[in-house]
Amino acid sequence: MTLQAPALSSSPQGGTGALTSFIRRVRGTGSPAGKAEVQVIEEALKEALRHFYVPVTTQQEDVTFRFRQLFARWRKETEVLSSLSQIVLHSSYQQIIGLGAPAIPLILAELQKEPVMLFPALMAISGTNPVPREHRGNVAAMARDWLQWGRENEYYDSPAPAA
Repeated sequence: MTLQAPALSSSPQGGTGALTSFIRRVRGTGSPAGKAEVQVIEEALKEALRHFYVPVTTQQEDVTFRFRQLFARWRKETEVLSSLSQIVLHSSYQQIIGLGAPAIPLILAELQKEPVMLFPALMAISGTNPVPREHRGNVAAMARDWLQWGRENEYYDSPAPAA
């Protein structure tokens, strides 16, 4: 049995109704592949609806709240670890990376307060490393380099500390 994907109307109600009907038909086939496809479609639909119905300011507040939760748990659960691998592979650290670009200003704000090992997260999210070779291993200098990068790339607007 081949199911035809629905044509979406320009109306949110029409598109949502067509997708809901399509999902019901796929579920009715009992196919394991169909179930996986339905799950993907449902998740995409939830994200799309959230995107259109939840104000961006609220979404940013959600990221800030989630970041603070993850950061606090990460700090608490890794404060006695000396292994960089264990520190950056901690589930909360990985979830911070998963927050993506909206987390960059929050990470930079934490670096401004206290230089901590958030550099790998910044590299993973931004795809860059502004730390020159001669600063590697010097956590304070690395933090300054990342804060400068954040200012130059408009992720962070706190003034540079006086030299």
